Amino acid sequence: MEFVALIARLALVGTFVISAVAKIRDADGARQAVRDFGVPAGIAPLVATSLAPLELASAALLLTTDLGVTAGALLALGLLAAFTAGIVTNLLRGNRVDCHCFGAMSSKPLSWWSVARNSAMMLLAAVALAGGTTQGWPWQVVSETFEGLSTAQTWLAVGLIALALVVVVLATLFFALLQRYGALLLRLEALESSPAGAHHGHGHAHEFAPWAAPEIAAVDASDADLTLDDIAADDRASLFVFVAPWCEACGELVDDFKAWQADETGPNVVVLSGGERDAITAKFGPDVRVLAHDGAPVDDYRVEYTPGAVVVSTDRMVTVTPSYGTDDVRRLYSALAGREPQDLVIGPPPVREGDPAPDVMVEVDGERMPIAAAAGDDAVLLFWDTTCGFCQQIEADVLRRQESVPLVLVLRGDSETSVREAGFTMPVALDPTFGVGGALQAPGTPTAVRLRDGEIASTVAVGGPEVLNLLASVRVMG
Repeated sequence: MEFVALIARLALVGTFVISAVAKIRDADGARQAVRDFGVPAGIAPLVATSLAPLELASAALLLTTDLGVTAGALLALGLLAAFTAGIVTNLLRGNRVDCHCFGAMSSKPLSWWSVARNSAMMLLAAVALAGGTTQGWPWQVVSETFEGLSTAQTWLAVGLIALALVVVVLATLFFALLQRYGALLLRLEALESSPAGAHHGHGHAHEFAPWAAPEIAAVDASDADLTLDDIAADDRASLFVFVAPWCEACGELVDDFKAWQADETGPNVVVLSGGERDAITAKFGPDVRVLAHDGAPVDDYRVEYTPGAVVVSTDRMVTVTPSYGTDDVRRLYSALAGREPQDLVIGPPPVREGDPAPDVMVEVDGERMPIAAAAGDDAVLLFWDTTCGFCQQIEADVLRRQESVPLVLVLRGDSETSVREAGFTMPVALDPTFGVGGALQAPGTPTAVRLRDGEIASTVAVGGPEVLNLLASVRVMG
């Protein structure tokens, strides 16, 4: 038993050391992964910063003896249980976010294989815990229970215990799935029974189905608790704008927020931010009324990036798809001015070939410029995220084409160091808020679209195969 426990301890030490070092080397990716997992925005930076030290602490304790091994094994079990719970929750919600368990070394979408791997690691931690504390409670009780049993009886008992654990886990997952399914049915019933559900978009090629605005918990500058009814207006539409203290583009809307909130003839503008109150005040100043939240409303209102905005009508229905980026948020506010709240079922028009390039600013070599200027006369915008597993799957193909196809890499991160290290030589446009992608209705990464002479010259290619097909169709440079 001692030899098996030693092997388990060494396996855990190696895994945690590799994982911690990878997270430290790719701190930006680790922070993004924590946010993608659904950790509330207020504590996401603390969680991301704590993971690597906790993993290293567990590894160090596992190399000690007696109580140190016990503490290290318990810490390993706790970390693995938390990781597994987060993975299972996202899988049940259908969120195929990148695991990023080993930093940029292994950034792949979540799968049930991730759960199986973590379960095996938890078994190793349990073996290490048992081997490190063979004396005293509770292992003394376990030892006395199995004392006197034959080998066959011992293995049968272990098998029954393992089967019971599997049944408990499956039952937990089953009830969680039932809860998600029940919530979905209730939402569908609310949509079907709402009069606003019959409204259609005005002059657009597609329809948008309004849905019931979720309850919201927020606090104002005086720490007073507010609900949806407290912040949504009864006599006019409400524009919910989601921002963050670390969002550069959000700061560009400060003057707009001041004017909008002072204008009682337009929509009711509600600015909601994650993060600490001091950081919020430092970012937006004392003249903008910003409500703080714990991060849940961003997910509840299906907002993926900041700044992002939705409209809540007087009957508490979300009546538009989210708009992203400073320009689209401003356009949405202008579109709402003068409308009746009951008629606010609007959505962005579909992007078509021949439309002008979006008027969104990006950063190229430290200089701010419109995306059309960054693209020049003719280029393919390739929307990229270094932590995206699907991007990594086509990375080699993109690298082979970068010398023959006019490309501009639109990077969601805040640094181009990682892509340069990977071998990308094409121009890089930094767009950390995904403002260009939001304006072009790109759902994520990798996606691509061709711009020529300041106009959109292709449909938006979504996913690795479509992106590669678009690159193959573009004329060879030179």
